[in-house]
Amino acid sequence: MQNERSRTRRTLYTEPNITLKRCSTLNPATLLPDLPTSGEPLHNCETLVSMAEKPRDNLLDTPLDNADLILFTDGSSFMRDGIRYTGAAVVSEFATEWSASLPSNISAQGAELIALKQACIIAKDKKATIYTDSRYAFGICHSVGMLWLQRRFLTSAGKSIANAEIINEVLSALKLPKALAVVHCSAHTGGSDPVSRGNDRADAIAKLAAIEGPGLILTLRTTDNLNLSLSYNEKEVEKWKQKFKAKQINGVWVSSEGKPLLPRSFYNQICQSIHKNGHFGTQGIVDSVKRVWIAPGITTIASKVCSACPIGQAYNQHAYRGKAFGGRPLAYTPFEHLQIDFITMPKAGRYKFCLVIVDQLTRWLEAFLTTRATADFVAKILLKEIIPRFGLPARIDSNRGSHFTDSVLNQIYSCLGITPKFHVPYHPQSSGQVERMNKELKTMIGKLCTETHLKWPEILPLALFYLRSRPRGDLHISPFEMLFGHPPIQAKPFSPAYTSLLGGDITIASYIQELQHKLRELHESGAAVQAGPLDFSLHDLNPGDKVYIKNFKRTGATQPSWEGPFQILLTTPTSIKIGERDSWIHCSHVKKASSAETD
Repeated sequence: MQNERSRTRRTLYTEPNITLKRCSTLNPATLLPDLPTSGEPLHNCETLVSMAEKPRDNLLDTPLDNADLILFTDGSSFMRDGIRYTGAAVVSEFATEWSASLPSNISAQGAELIALKQACIIAKDKKATIYTDSRYAFGICHSVGMLWLQRRFLTSAGKSIANAEIINEVLSALKLPKALAVVHCSAHTGGSDPVSRGNDRADAIAKLAAIEGPGLILTLRTTDNLNLSLSYNEKEVEKWKQKFKAKQINGVWVSSEGKPLLPRSFYNQICQSIHKNGHFGTQGIVDSVKRVWIAPGITTIASKVCSACPIGQAYNQHAYRGKAFGGRPLAYTPFEHLQIDFITMPKAGRYKFCLVIVDQLTRWLEAFLTTRATADFVAKILLKEIIPRFGLPARIDSNRGSHFTDSVLNQIYSCLGITPKFHVPYHPQSSGQVERMNKELKTMIGKLCTETHLKWPEILPLALFYLRSRPRGDLHISPFEMLFGHPPIQAKPFSPAYTSLLGGDITIASYIQELQHKLRELHESGAAVQAGPLDFSLHDLNPGDKVYIKNFKRTGATQPSWEGPFQILLTTPTSIKIGERDSWIHCSHVKKASSAETD
């Protein structure tokens, strides 16, 4: 006994409140009945352990002497360019029996188990030796698999173990072969023996399957059995003979290259099966079929199968190709139509926001600092800055932010006769002028701040001056010149003979007349380059049609990208209206529901 323990015992014995007594309680083990003494064992321990460990009594861990099949399995999971690829394969020494790309959430151990399960399916009712380089898969077969089954695949904490469903499937598949040996082999040995070559080949095929994508999994391993399910049309066979030089082998029509031809009557069935297993898109289905079969014209069937799937309609992307953009009513005088928006800037002192106002005709830019983006500030700027300086606008465009739709602004618009136009949600192109000017203003402020080392509120007036005096790309004249009739005064006093558009007239009367004439020409040029309202529709949607609406408020990646289907109530050339939404919806945020789904 150690000294430390002896000291502890002595301390306990000398405590005055501790009393030592003999226990008089009977030992329960003395009540057990006497065992028979005949000498015969009650059970065979090896047999019981074998039954508890293995799903079948004749499952070996050494190769069979008279095996009908010798298979090699492998699974692979790896990252490439930030994307996880997972695949599995079953091969013989000279042929690939099965390979497939697997979902990226399956681990390498899970892929090994799936390959082992497929190998057992291939070896059904046959004698087979299956090699695997996975200690995990080998242990599932020979030791821990049945223990997990008895414990219902639960840990001590009551949680499900990893790959529980796949393990259960493997334990069931192990019973399919007539005789079976699952043998562990070393991986990546580089040897030239048949086992090393087979293992290396299984590893290479598994990695290739993971990269190339999902293939069509055939449960029928040879073409000898395909004629049991395939039926051929005589006219179709004649076309195959002319186009592919087809010939019949073991009841299956194959091309001159030996690839089987799929009858058109099976197109829909096989496309439905592939799409159901993994919700593949049109190209994924086509590639899966063509990897195994020759199937001319299957793209059309695959597209119809995908478009009829309601789950795919809710998640798939929608291509909005090359359609013309709509426009606004033309402005013919400066500050007749305005676009307004708030931009957020880095906080400098008290200021964090900036109200940007752009004139539609001249593209004259105004910007005002503020600490908060509110409707009261917008009303203040309109009443104290814009209207007193430039007159009453006929129309003001903005997004649907609360600082533009507040009742304060609506009352001002109503009293002054201004028409507010609010753009459809989630479509910044509707505010194209002010959004583009926001970017240019931020860029100019950034350049000047870097050059002068001043804060952006101090540099804002200079940035506005440069943007107002910069020639436009479409007319090659500046907003300043379109508004005032002459370039901005910069280096020297104004001289009409050299710096204005007036051609040298120096008398006041001639100057005014020529100024009006030039301004009229400039305004007409500005009106000509504006994009007016469309006289045709951007879409083919009609009231009563069922559509899906783009979901911009997804809270997780698993939520669908599209909501619906909804029924259209009203349409315009660029937007639609449904009963479930208060606002109009731009046609680029809509896709038509398939006819198969709405029927």
